[in-house]
Amino acid sequence: MSFSEILAISKLPGLYQMHKHRADGLIVKSLQDDKVFFAASRAHSFTPLDNITIYTSEEPMELLEVMLKIKEKKSVLPNPKADSADLKKFFSSVIPNYDEERVYISDIQKIVKWYNLLADKDLIKPAESAIGASFNSENVVDSSSAEEKAAEETPVVKPKAKTTRKKKTEE
Repeated sequence: MSFSEILAISKLPGLYQMHKHRADGLIVKSLQDDKVFFAASRAHSFTPLDNITIYTSEEPMELLEVMLKIKEKKSVLPNPKADSADLKKFFSSVIPNYDEERVYISDIQKIVKWYNLLADKDLIKPAESAIGASFNSENVVDSSSAEEKAAEETPVVKPKAKTTRKKKTEE
């Protein structure tokens, strides 16, 4: 499961996996308790985790990068309901150049909650490992040339012309 399939839904706590797409909303599966339900698009907005970034003094940092840095740090995460000074201290140890004016305590709390949930499900992995170890550029070149060869070898079958029957008119 990639970060593009995991959603944060407005007005609902936690994270959700997109199960099915409908015209008027999404059928989602909760990552907390695995319940499947419908979330209407007129009542909720959906944000894939791969679209979330954290403000820094330079370029914004993607949420996956932040999660990987937390994982790499291997320190004890603070309680999401901990004192704001403790949360800021933890977050500045992970991302020293985060923008303290635009990243709020509530954002840090969400990140800690989400990290705990995603780490329990073992979903925090570098983007390239999500593609798979067997996928490489050589396979792409070989498979495309094989597809081109197969397309050249298959004969083109033209559809038969439709015949129309004329109705006999009685005079």
